[in-house]
Amino acid sequence: FESKDILGSGRYGQVDRVLSLVSYKEYAWKRIHRGLPFGHTWTRETGVAYIKEISILKNLRHKHAVQLTGTYTDSSYFCFIMSPVADMNLSTYLSESPIPTSLAKKATLQTFFGCLACAVRYLHDKKVRHRDIKPQNILVKGTNILLTDFGISKEYDEIQSATSGPATFSSRYCAPEVFLQASRDWSSDIWSLGCVILEII
Repeated sequence: FESKDILGSGRYGQVDRVLSLVSYKEYAWKRIHRGLPFGHTWTRETGVAYIKEISILKNLRHKHAVQLTGTYTDSSYFCFIMSPVADMNLSTYLSESPIPTSLAKKATLQTFFGCLACAVRYLHDKKVRHRDIKPQNILVKGTNILLTDFGISKEYDEIQSATSGPATFSSRYCAPEVFLQASRDWSSDIWSLGCVILEII
C-alpha cells in the first residue's frame, strides 16, 4: 500500500487514505496503537477487544456500513484495511453548511434519515449493538452514508441483550441509562440515532 494522505487522527491512532499497488484501488487504513484504546499497557483484554471488532466487521455486509477488507498487526499497531474511502464524516459535512442552501443538499440530508435507520436495524437484526452512534462515527461518501467505528460495539443474544455498569460513551448522544450506567439494551442505539437525526434537522 502507498499512503496518500491522512483522513483523520486521534489519541489512539490514525486513518490514512492508501492506494493498493496491486489493484490500484483506494482504501482507508486504520491504525490503532497497541494497548492504548483499552488501557495504557498491553493486556489480554486489548487483544480480545481487537478480535471482537474484527469478528463484528467481518459479518457486516450492508451498503450503509463500512466493509472490512483485511487486518494485520505489527509491533506497534493493530491495523484495519476498509472501504470505501469517505469524503468526510457527518460532523464535518454538517459544519460546512449548517443550514442547507441548495435543494440537492436538503434532499440528500433527508435520505440520510432512512439510510441510518436501515443500517441500525440491520445491526440489531445481526444482534450487534453499535453503542457509539454519533456524527463523528458516520461517514459521507457522495450521497451515501455509512456507519463506522465498531470499536466498542457488542454482540448479544436474546437472553443476554441487556448490559450495565461503566461504559465508554459520548455524553451528547448517549441515552440516559448509558449516562447513569444503568441497564441498557439495543434501544440505547435508537436514542443515539434520534439525537443524530435531530442534529441533521
